[in-house]
Amino acid sequence: MIKLSFLGDIMCKATMIKSYKVNDKYDFSSIFSEVKPLLATSDYVFANLETPISYDNNSLTNVKFCFNSPFEFAQAVYEAGIHFVATANNHCLDRGIKGIESTVKSLDKIGFKHTGIFANQEELKPLVLEVNGIKIGMVSYTYGTNAFANHQYLNSKEKWHVNLFQNQELSNPIDKLLYTHKDHPICFPYKVIGELMHRGNMTRPVYERREADSSCKRKIVKDIRTLKNESVDLIIMYMHVGGQYNNKPMAYTKSLTDWLLNLGVNIIVGSHEHVVHGGIFNRMSENKIATYSLGNFDGVAGIYEAPFDKMAEYTVVWHVYINDDKWIEKTTYSILKTIPTQDSGIKVVPCLDLLNENKQKGIDSQKLIDDMISICEVFYGVRCEENMLTSEAELPIM
Repeated sequence: MIKLSFLGDIMCKATMIKSYKVNDKYDFSSIFSEVKPLLATSDYVFANLETPISYDNNSLTNVKFCFNSPFEFAQAVYEAGIHFVATANNHCLDRGIKGIESTVKSLDKIGFKHTGIFANQEELKPLVLEVNGIKIGMVSYTYGTNAFANHQYLNSKEKWHVNLFQNQELSNPIDKLLYTHKDHPICFPYKVIGELMHRGNMTRPVYERREADSSCKRKIVKDIRTLKNESVDLIIMYMHVGGQYNNKPMAYTKSLTDWLLNLGVNIIVGSHEHVVHGGIFNRMSENKIATYSLGNFDGVAGIYEAPFDKMAEYTVVWHVYINDDKWIEKTTYSILKTIPTQDSGIKVVPCLDLLNENKQKGIDSQKLIDDMISICEVFYGVRCEENMLTSEAELPIM
């Protein structure tokens, strides 16, 4: 039996870059030091890397929502015990195609396995991993690339650089014009048509919009077919889609998850929401399982910046056990919390370790216990009791 562990969004905000600068270099290793023993119990660890990586540490993050992180950050992530990173997400084009090339070059040098963005067309074939004799096909796709904000629109000859579930946000210039001026009376017919096609398209934030997706879906189908032709034992999708800090997953997230499972994906790991959501745990008899969001594996949300009321400082590490028949045997999860440290730093810590430390110091832990129960209930979908707060809680087979 092998143990696969899945992490949520790995973040590196500008404040973090400042906190971990040492002379002319950076050292982020302390962020992950206390979670390394947990990750070391897994045969393979996967995560979503929510930032471009600068190979030469130039043009680093200097705008709140436009990222570019030091080479040493990716190095610290790898040294924490993470083997694979999904790279298709809404920040992957924050430094344009050159940023993609820099990220790929950095990850390759470090030794990461990765997929989702591509520096050259020879890499476009879906990734196949082998973990203790089990062949795993990996795919990573994103709903968009923040093109409306970073203005990095891909033309028809460049779209292959990023795996997309749908066209980039407002990539149609007429849509962009009408959406930008949607309150003007002349745009009323457009609003009506837009609502008929995709309910809420004209009122929801731009990053929750639905865009044209037929060509993108054809590529996904092709990728899945390619992996099946290579006789992989499992297909895993890192699915970057949804809103921001929503109380529950969007209808589109759920429908896309169902479509992917029915297409032949075995394990779906949702990312992008930055908070923990549940998933689909009742299809294990079909060798299929999914989560909508595991939250931020690390980050400053809920600690140094808003929102402070969404439990964004908590995350779930999702463990999936594959038996010798190459079937999902069971699934478990561990709850982590990102805590503040000196000099505006952060550290990711297993919540059970925090409980034990508080007990030794005589610190009241009721708030931590209540938060863990809440995360357990959100992820698990049923009422949880304090005795279920173990270092690795098991979900029943459904």
